[in-house]
Amino acid sequence: MKAGIFKTVHVLAAMIGRKMGVEVQIGGTRCCTDGKTIYLPSLPMDSSEAKVRAIGQVDHEALHVAETSFDVKMCPLVNIFEDGRIEDIGMRKYPGMRKNLEELVELMVNDDDGFIKLSESEASPWSKVAGYLLYHLRYKWLKQSALEELYEDAVEVIAETLSPEALTAINAVLDDAPNMESTQDAKKLADRVRDILKEEDENKPQPEEDNSKDTSESDNNDSDDNEQSSTSPNSESNSDTEDSSENSEQDGDSQSGGEGDGSDSASNEQSKRFDVDSMDDDLEWTDIGKANAKALGEISEEIKAEADCNSSTIPPVMSAVIEHEDKGRSISHAEANQISNGLRHKLQSNLQTMIRKRGNPKKTGVHGIEGHFLGTMFAGNTNVFKSKPRKVALDTHIHLLIDGSSSMHMDGIARDEVAAKSAYAIVRALDSIKGITTEVTRFETSARQASIVVLKKHSDSARNMRPTARACGNTPMTESLIAIAPLLAARKEKRKILIVITDGAPNHYPSAEDVIKKYSSSGVDVVGLGIQSDAGACIFDQWSSIQSLSDLPKSLFSLIERKIM
Repeated sequence: MKAGIFKTVHVLAAMIGRKMGVEVQIGGTRCCTDGKTIYLPSLPMDSSEAKVRAIGQVDHEALHVAETSFDVKMCPLVNIFEDGRIEDIGMRKYPGMRKNLEELVELMVNDDDGFIKLSESEASPWSKVAGYLLYHLRYKWLKQSALEELYEDAVEVIAETLSPEALTAINAVLDDAPNMESTQDAKKLADRVRDILKEEDENKPQPEEDNSKDTSESDNNDSDDNEQSSTSPNSESNSDTEDSSENSEQDGDSQSGGEGDGSDSASNEQSKRFDVDSMDDDLEWTDIGKANAKALGEISEEIKAEADCNSSTIPPVMSAVIEHEDKGRSISHAEANQISNGLRHKLQSNLQTMIRKRGNPKKTGVHGIEGHFLGTMFAGNTNVFKSKPRKVALDTHIHLLIDGSSSMHMDGIARDEVAAKSAYAIVRALDSIKGITTEVTRFETSARQASIVVLKKHSDSARNMRPTARACGNTPMTESLIAIAPLLAARKEKRKILIVITDGAPNHYPSAEDVIKKYSSSGVDVVGLGIQSDAGACIFDQWSSIQSLSDLPKSLFSLIERKIM
């Protein structure tokens, strides 16, 4: 059995984002946030890895949007502390977030490009310290148990990297981490770490100088003096030559000494293990958001490559749900009202019959006798009196999705008007029935981006249904069905029905059919209502079509009469 639509990465990510106050769009190549919307690349619907990474990314980035002060200058060390701070807030505020982030961390531990084991990598001193901070905060403070092995390894590595005094000071900083209340506090802890490492560099003992060379040179000088004392009478001339040679050697020594000073200076620079200029390049892997974004991008690229070979694997794209701006053509209500009135009366009459449940017969009563039970009296049955009929309360939500593609209004045929009037007539009839709520959306395409326009919220009355814009673009059925799923998931009614009003075939049959099956797996009845066309019938299990508004009552009953219960 297929996983339900409400459990797919596209729907869960969108629902989590809205709960945390940000929109989520899946599609394209971006993996970032602008402070209002979190953008994720195109992702497969049924990949468990994509789901874990995408949901973890939404949780993490939404927390940054809500809690991080971007006025504070960020660097890798600050980010390590800030990530710990915001995730601690998120896990306390949203209980389900702990599981989401733990699953993401576990995935990154097992990923070759994720968290690294410090002892098995050519980690720089910066990476060793940052890795220790990262694993300590996440394992000891955030209780992310998947990091246990990496943390224990980091403890051994850091003991060999820092002096006992520096390590004690670093641990004191880590002990203060749970007391952070702001991004500024995270920066203060990062600054303390940098000061400790700077002092560690300054106090690092220099290697002792080797004096054996000086001793050897002294012995050679003594030998030269002895040779001079035993020379021939021409030694005075030789002495002058030697004096000149000694002066030359002294000049050479002076120059050599200057070069030696420069070499010592360069050596001192190289001995600074914690050079701030090299920190950013060394520590990019410690940013969980960036590392996970990279992995999501790789998943997206793999799906695109597969789609080039197999058209049935084109990844669905998340459309944005937006509010309508009340611009467009208003619906002519006269004909729609007439159809709606007749539809309402027929619905109410039929539903009254369906929801009145006959009670069990009783021994006494004032509601008459159950005639078909009279024959049982000879067998000693005295329960032949009618009981008071009981009513079954309706608890149904109906969502109408209208096709806004260009084929809905072309060659002088205004199918979009028939669709809009049909939707209006349906919600006007249904809204008068207690226990039924309705919502109307319309998908549109502009600038290659599919979007969903909300024409009527569940809390609006039918007369406040917003006007529709002129039909345009193609038929992004897959993207649109995914985009409205969070709206249906948010409804609490026991029964949910989705009516798709369309005139044509979707852009991509296999993916649209797959999404409809996922709706069915989630307990949502999906029905198709064709407008002067049966082109889309093959992807719906239940389908009916109309040529004009007057055909609506009969077609609608064939689709939803029994499903409303």
